[in-house]
Amino acid sequence: MKTIRSFIFFSSLFISLMFLSFFAILIIAPTNANQPLSPLSDDKETIQNDSVLSINNSEIEKIILDGLEGSTGEYSFSIFNLKTEESYLENENKEYPSASLYKLWLMAVIFDEIEKGNLTMNKKLTADIEVLNKKFGIGSESAELSEGTISLSVEEALNKMITISDNYSALLLSSTVGVSKMSEFLKKYSLNNSKVGTLSSLPMTTAVDTTMYFKLLYSKNLVSEKSSTQMIELLKKQQINDRIPKYLPDNTTVAHKTGELFGFKHDAGIIFSHDGDYIFVALSESKNPKAAAERIALVSEEIFTYFSSR
Repeated sequence: MKTIRSFIFFSSLFISLMFLSFFAILIIAPTNANQPLSPLSDDKETIQNDSVLSINNSEIEKIILDGLEGSTGEYSFSIFNLKTEESYLENENKEYPSASLYKLWLMAVIFDEIEKGNLTMNKKLTADIEVLNKKFGIGSESAELSEGTISLSVEEALNKMITISDNYSALLLSSTVGVSKMSEFLKKYSLNNSKVGTLSSLPMTTAVDTTMYFKLLYSKNLVSEKSSTQMIELLKKQQINDRIPKYLPDNTTVAHKTGELFGFKHDAGIIFSHDGDYIFVALSESKNPKAAAERIALVSEEIFTYFSSR
């Protein structure tokens, strides 16, 4: 665990420094120049999402407001019970840098490419570290790795990207499909408040968009039923568990993804409970990210207790 925590810390520093050049370069110049980028669906169909219920539950509201008491940062929460449709939205449309939550979009794009036959799970992706750093404008002072070769199968890269938020795995996968396909993904599924970023801006997202992503995933409408099931199983293997799952009972299954970037601490996912599954999304910006993570964990515990008592 000590090794994983150290890796996560340095990963968060690295990703903040490489974001702008990474997304700008990929958007301008896809890696495979011989093949034009294809849309996520041949007919470019746009999926019209059901809106998240905006009628706030007063009991959940009290939990959230009590949890935010004394906080000096900014927080957004979106809670949606998938059984009862009870919901609560707090600051749900505020845009935050997505940090590693963008890897949720990338994961879906990769599964879409696999379904189309453009990729396979066992396809080997290989890159020289020095070339990769140079290509994405990652300076020696901020690079996690400086030499050698990284070689992973698509399956291995997906697993590392999601379970330990590995950045070089994300680079390999993004290089393969091109960031333009993530833009197409956001448009197709009507995640209209999320952006992959430009030359001068970071990828952004909101609590409500992230909730819609997980609603689509839970209902098996993200890419396909088969792919949705596989993505949920992958998210269940998450190893960064200092937020949503921290104070939940040991036998609780959570399929989630974290994001962190300087003062931003996010966590979002599906909690599978005997009393009814629900989506929990928390985005935050704070001068004390460690305290923000703890605040998210405590709110998560209270929400679990509330739904368990219904």
